[in-house]
Amino acid sequence: MSALFPGWYADIVDRSYIRETGGANRKPPEIEIQARWFSGEFGTDWVSQDGVGLRIVDFGEWNREPGPDFTGATIQLADGSIVRGDVEIDTDVRDWERHGHVANPSFGRTVLHVFSRQPTSRFFTKTHENRLVHQVLLAPAAANKIPATLPTGISICSAEDDASRLLLAAAKYRLHRKAQALQLAASAWGEESAWYRALAVALGYKTNKLPFLLLAERCAPSLVAKPNGEALLFGTAGFLSGAEPSLTPERTRGYLKSLWSDWWMLRAKNERMVIDAALWTMGGNRPANHPHRRVAALAVLAKTWKPVAAALKSGDHAKFSEALATLEHPFWSYHFNLHAAPLKAPQSLVGKQRLQDVITNVFYPAAMMQNAVLWDQFMTESGATVSRSHEMLAARFFSGVEIGRKFLKSCVHQQGLLQLEADFLSASDPTLFAENLRTRIILQSTE
Repeated sequence: MSALFPGWYADIVDRSYIRETGGANRKPPEIEIQARWFSGEFGTDWVSQDGVGLRIVDFGEWNREPGPDFTGATIQLADGSIVRGDVEIDTDVRDWERHGHVANPSFGRTVLHVFSRQPTSRFFTKTHENRLVHQVLLAPAAANKIPATLPTGISICSAEDDASRLLLAAAKYRLHRKAQALQLAASAWGEESAWYRALAVALGYKTNKLPFLLLAERCAPSLVAKPNGEALLFGTAGFLSGAEPSLTPERTRGYLKSLWSDWWMLRAKNERMVIDAALWTMGGNRPANHPHRRVAALAVLAKTWKPVAAALKSGDHAKFSEALATLEHPFWSYHFNLHAAPLKAPQSLVGKQRLQDVITNVFYPAAMMQNAVLWDQFMTESGATVSRSHEMLAARFFSGVEIGRKFLKSCVHQQGLLQLEADFLSASDPTLFAENLRTRIILQSTE
């Protein structure tokens, strides 16, 4: 029974190992692992497969040419010695030989081989000169360090009490884990860089998180804040590929011409960093959430960065909300994408619903790095508009318990549902997970 439940259920069900969320059968693409490694999400302190403690002092440069994924990295070993060289990241340790790295002199300076899967038998990483390379296995996140405690002072009607306790515990775990991920990124790159990347991912929403993370990693806010920074963002995103466009109406054509002219001067130096078009999901979004408009919002955010960073540093909810809600752009306040007709009236670059999502996924985790008391404030936040998805999740986990729409409107309960969904997807037997959750956690209240 206990193996079916993640660790944050400890005060409700039983203690157990915390799996990495995202689905047990999900195999993230290698570029996603690279991006998450480079962002600092996996942390900086490791123990190699040979038991050697090591710390990533400098992640190096992301290499877009043939050869190791990252060049010029700096690693400090437990004995204090410094090792400099390249880092290769694979999904499977055996890819080192499968991809021919073992015989390739270009990989001769590799000092660290990072991977997310390995066979039962030990596999060693060696260069073409037969030199052993330190290995690191990307195990599930160190979320076991998060205390599995329930929030106190909560009063909810008895009919929903068990469901509420469970969802609040799940939401608190989820929030702490996000704060921990930000802390890891901040230790690697500094607080403001970590916040900027997190905001970019939040702007990407569900379908474009990875390309927005890549974009933030390749275009630092200091570069985007320059006069040609907007063109750098759009060009690196791959939205200015091909010849200079000749589109109508005139205002769109003029704006694109300006972007394209700036990108033309930057393209030779940055073309190798352009994001693969296959990583973008252009359809299925609301018009206001089109990737073109989200990239524009990131550009404006970088140019007006100081008040946003100050609000995150101080944990000032009102100032943070105001800074994002008032973002505007002479072209993008009136357009949804590079090809759409102009709007009759301006619309916010970060609308009310997207702002709430950013507050949930960036502001509170960042603020909790400074002030853990904000949990009480977090519980007062309104959630997204109750969708069919929310209702289906509630029915899946709490069938037999009446869950009202007012209950589902709470941000904290919606976050709890999302955590339950992630644990459901990562369970070895999802059906049994849901069944045991309903009977052991919820229906016990009827006994």
